[in-house]
Amino acid sequence: QFEGIVEPGARLVRRSRLVSAVPKSGRSGHMVFCTVAHEIRATSGGPVLISEQQDIVYREAHQGPGLAPRP
Repeated sequence: QFEGIVEPGARLVRRSRLVSAVPKSGRSGHMVFCTVAHEIRATSGGPVLISEQQDIVYREAHQGPGLAPRP
């Protein structure tokens, strides 16, 4: 979400924080569902220009021979 004007050539500061991390298990193994929030500012103390949230899933590595089977 754009909350301000980003000037071309401006030096930006991005601050990221982990909002949540929820472990789960399913047919494909163990996973962690994470939400990460990002704030982008023109300076470290300036107003927020861009904010976004990302949802990321981390899966455990496949164990055993071959590829993991598809459902």
